[in-house]
Amino acid sequence: MLATAVAAALDALPFAAPTWEEWRAGARVDPREEGLVGRSRAEGSSLGPAKLDMWRELPGLRRKALYAAAVLWPTRAHLEARDLTRLGRWRHRLGTRPGRRGAGE
Repeated sequence: MLATAVAAALDALPFAAPTWEEWRAGARVDPREEGLVGRSRAEGSSLGPAKLDMWRELPGLRRKALYAAAVLWPTRAHLEARDLTRLGRWRHRLGTRPGRRGAGE
């Protein structure tokens, strides 16, 4: 995961960072971890199987609970950056619209 972040930072930097480039060149990436990160990035902010995969990787109940809370109840800033509201986000997930009781009705 760190190697992916460093690679993204190197691509975005408007200047050379030789120490980071050297570290990245020698970093070993676990293919399993790379797959987890790739699925999570493809899923974006959506709730899906990749979020559950990441949750399973976390050690300890406390960390799992904190991660689940962050995924299920993102910050207002996170939602606003995506033009979402908390209620609108859940309506989207449940397949409902304002004025409707459910997706199948």
